[in-house]
Amino acid sequence: MLNAIQSWVGFDFTREELEEGLFRLSRLPTWVSSFDSTRRDLAQLKNLTSDLIGRFARAATTATKDAYPGEQLTRYRAHVVVPRVVETEIAVLKGVIGAVVVSIDGRKELYREQRQVLKRLATALWERGPEALDPAFAVDFRAAGSDAARRRVVVDQVASLTDQVALAWHHRFVGEVDAASIGVWSPMAPRPVEIA
Repeated sequence: MLNAIQSWVGFDFTREELEEGLFRLSRLPTWVSSFDSTRRDLAQLKNLTSDLIGRFARAATTATKDAYPGEQLTRYRAHVVVPRVVETEIAVLKGVIGAVVVSIDGRKELYREQRQVLKRLATALWERGPEALDPAFAVDFRAAGSDAARRRVVVDQVASLTDQVALAWHHRFVGEVDAASIGVWSPMAPRPVEIA
């Protein structure tokens, strides 16, 4: 598994760092060591996700506050500091997904198409400006001091969208996309027919 993780994430992390990161993660009480889609397994996966989000957010918050003591930490006044161990654990998780899920040849085209949908949407939002963004992002867009900062706001806006909302915005600003053709479930799609 470590070879697959390393090949997916590259060599910004040593094999030893990745091994230690995998060890730390696999020792978490909510770590999922097997999965068969039961309600119990789904609940455990949700618990793991919540624990990881909290773990990573707490570590970054603490490191950022340590790096900027006494500062008012608002947008553009500080940089988020992510500890190396957190970067490593995130790389391990990406590597596991890359090795187990994304590298499946049949899904690669779906991921490529999904990226294209998001790129087209980001381009359309960029071209339309702040009027096309949610109010909070529109304020950030107008306040940004450079095109690079404004592009970052557009990226943040797209990243904040759920799959279904991204598809609805793509339909509104770019054109319709068949959700099933890019591997996304849509409430507008017909339910699969059960075979008796």
